[in-house]
Amino acid sequence: MTPSGRPMDALPSGEASSGEGRGQGRPVSAAQVQLDAHQVGDLARRVAVLVRSAEPRNQSPWRDAKGIAAYLDVSVKTVHRLSSAAVPPDRRIPFHRLGGQGEKRFDVREVDRWLRGRRDRRA
Repeated sequence: MTPSGRPMDALPSGEASSGEGRGQGRPVSAAQVQLDAHQVGDLARRVAVLVRSAEPRNQSPWRDAKGIAAYLDVSVKTVHRLSSAAVPPDRRIPFHRLGGQGEKRFDVREVDRWLRGRRDRRA
């Protein structure tokens, strides 16, 4: 809904719902929208569908340290630190080694489970 109470899809093409761009086809740089819990859930489901549809279908879940660092939005140094032998096994980022002692490889699915487990322990 717009501040005036109109549904967002009722806005004419190019009309901004607020700000200086109204009627001039300029993008709105900021917007404030109030949503109830049902609308938030519906929006989250729609976003999840869009995100899943944008993901490459045959992409490998395996990442090197640089790739998993980008995935987690942390530094490569942090990945190496959290996957080191100095970290207790229950707190260590799960990884596998190529050829037994080769480079570390991280399975995104395992890392996601590890993150959920860390979050659950904090709750």
